[in-house]
Amino acid sequence: MIRERVLTLTGKTRLPGFSGDCAVKRLGEFAQFLSGTYLAKPAYRPGTVAVQGAGAAMGEHDTANFPFAITVIGRVGTVGRPRFMPGGCWVNNNAAAIRALPSEADPRFVHLLLTQYDWSLATSVTAQPFLGIGALMGSTHNLPLKAEQTAIAEVIFDMDAELSSLDAEADKARAIKQGMMQNLLTGKVRLV
Repeated sequence: MIRERVLTLTGKTRLPGFSGDCAVKRLGEFAQFLSGTYLAKPAYRPGTVAVQGAGAAMGEHDTANFPFAITVIGRVGTVGRPRFMPGGCWVNNNAAAIRALPSEADPRFVHLLLTQYDWSLATSVTAQPFLGIGALMGSTHNLPLKAEQTAIAEVIFDMDAELSSLDAEADKARAIKQGMMQNLLTGKVRLV
C-alpha cells in the first residue's frame, strides 16, 4: 500500500491533486516556541504522561504542561532530537516544544520539517550546547497549503508505521532463529 504512494518529495514531484507554489515562511510565522517547565523527579505524580527532557523521556507524570500535539526538542546540552508527541506531554526546562499554529500548519508536517533541520545553524556552543531560539524561529521553509501538508505527513507517517511493523517482524524472526540455533547446536533437537 505504501509503496504505491512513495514519491520523491524534493519539490519537483508533488502528491497527486496538489499544485501551485509553496510559500516561503519563517518557522515563527506558522509555529510557536514554548519553553519547558522544571519538574523535579520527587514531584512526579503517578500517571501515564511522558516527561520529556532534552534528549529523551525522563519518566511519567499525571499532567501535561502542553496537552496538545507538539514536537519536543532539546534546548540545553542535547540540542535538537525532535520527538513528536501527538497527545502532548510534560516538557521539562532543558527542553522546549514547537507547536504548529492550527490555522497555518499541520503538527505532523512541522515535526517532519524539524527532523530535517540542520540544528548546527541554531546551536551556540559555550560550556555546553544551547539552542538559539531566534535562529530556529527565523529559519525559512517551503510551506505548501495545509491540505497538502496533511497529505505529506500521512504518507511519511504511514511509511514509518510500516517500517516499525517490518522491524518487529524481523526481530521476531531473529528470536526464532536464535532459539532454533540454540536447540540444534546443543543437541536438544535433532534434524530428521
